[in-house]
Amino acid sequence: MKKLFILLTLVTTPFTSIAQTQAEMNMDALETLKSYKRTEQLVLNGALSRATPTQQKKLQRMQELWEEYTRIYSSLYIEGHTGSARPMCASYVQEALTNQNAQNLKSLITREEGDVCTPVWMLN
Repeated sequence: MKKLFILLTLVTTPFTSIAQTQAEMNMDALETLKSYKRTEQLVLNGALSRATPTQQKKLQRMQELWEEYTRIYSSLYIEGHTGSARPMCASYVQEALTNQNAQNLKSLITREEGDVCTPVWMLN
């Protein structure tokens, strides 16, 4: 009976992921981060295309500061961590921050009906 239970458990348990090495997980995390960064850049480009030259400078400076913040925050987050998972952990933190920034930028270029707080310069 015990063997039957084990066999049924193995047969009916879905295999959702294939075991990976840490190096593969690090690469997967880095590829996901690159995807988030591409999205962030697309949204930033959309905002820049609607902005005046003065606003473009502000957006570019804001992005530079955000990237610096992301680097510093990530380094503090993983400070003291050693081992092969460190790059993956750093990518995870950067993914979350990059996604947050993309959402912030997106709020500058999207407007819902009745939204009176949309930046006026984006309405043109």
